[in-house]
Amino acid sequence: MEERVTLVVGASPEPTRYSHLATLRLNAHGYPVQLFGKRVGTIAGEPIHRTLPTGLAVHTITLYIAPAHQADLMDDL
Repeated sequence: MEERVTLVVGASPEPTRYSHLATLRLNAHGYPVQLFGKRVGTIAGEPIHRTLPTGLAVHTITLYIAPAHQADLMDDL
């Protein structure tokens, strides 16, 4: 069975951001994540992708972006 992942949209390498904290907690509980954000970096060793990953069996999407920027992504999600 293909692993289903949580896609973290708006991931940030900044440790005080909620997306960063959520990723750490997801990892701590054994949930696989894919990270998408506008800044290059990593969280807990996972790379932050600057383009939306394709071909994933996504189980959950978490959004950590301002409403003004969400409309640009909705068709791709």
